[in-house]
Amino acid sequence: SGRLDLRSGVKYLGSTKDEIDRYGFIDGPQSITTKNGNGESVYIDGCNLRVSQFDAYRQEGIGSCNVTATIELLSIDPNTSKETIHASTSEIKLQIIRPSKENYEGQEVLYSAMRSCTTSQGCASDQCCYNYRCWSKDIVAQCREEVQVEGNLQVGEPCRSDFECTTLCCNSATSRCAIHINTSTEQVLCSKSPGQSCISREWCRQENVTTCFIVKTIRTATGKQECALRCYNVPTYGYCREGICISPPIPAVPYFDPSEDPETRCANAIDPPNNL
Repeated sequence: SGRLDLRSGVKYLGSTKDEIDRYGFIDGPQSITTKNGNGESVYIDGCNLRVSQFDAYRQEGIGSCNVTATIELLSIDPNTSKETIHASTSEIKLQIIRPSKENYEGQEVLYSAMRSCTTSQGCASDQCCYNYRCWSKDIVAQCREEVQVEGNLQVGEPCRSDFECTTLCCNSATSRCAIHINTSTEQVLCSKSPGQSCISREWCRQENVTTCFIVKTIRTATGKQECALRCYNVPTYGYCREGICISPPIPAVPYFDPSEDPETRCANAIDPPNNL
């Protein structure tokens, strides 16, 4: 555990006793705290420090933080401020890494922020070592000790598996490492077709999936909200299951009966998606 320099007004989860025990952990409960002025915080969990720091000597930074939590997809009604939870899961594991970064040649070096290793013994129990970095076993299916490849091959070099390439993309047609860049300024994706190997769904090809929503349209003269069933082609990454790309499923069409009263059939209507 440790402290951070924070600006005034920032809310954070910190120690109520502002003490740590002999092992360096927060001694006692934590609560939401607001900074009244600029300066040092009370004691907070060490993961917060790793998020904001990078130890060049140990090659350890935000990649050291694994988060397991309940993730909810929710919406808030702009008129009533009512919060609706549409889906919830605790089966997703996040491996947090720092924002995208490029080297002097313009190449993506995002993965270099993760903890370095030579064997899986240098990683956590639920991680394994590949391409000299610690990856969650939920993300990387094979540890370095389990395959006879060294990895770290550059774009254009001969390869036999995705794990041999720094881009994690081995083109099965050419048997050479292919480019894969996905940043806010540039996007050149691996785009593997269904049936090809993969390490994550981001490396699988995007398919246009027909997705239907009940969207708001107009309001009647009496003020009732009208709605309609609209379908859009939504670019969706294929799934990566057991190391193989598969096509994304087509979502079910929501129930919609035009003959029902608007208050009933438009109860769950959403605003028309702006990005479709």
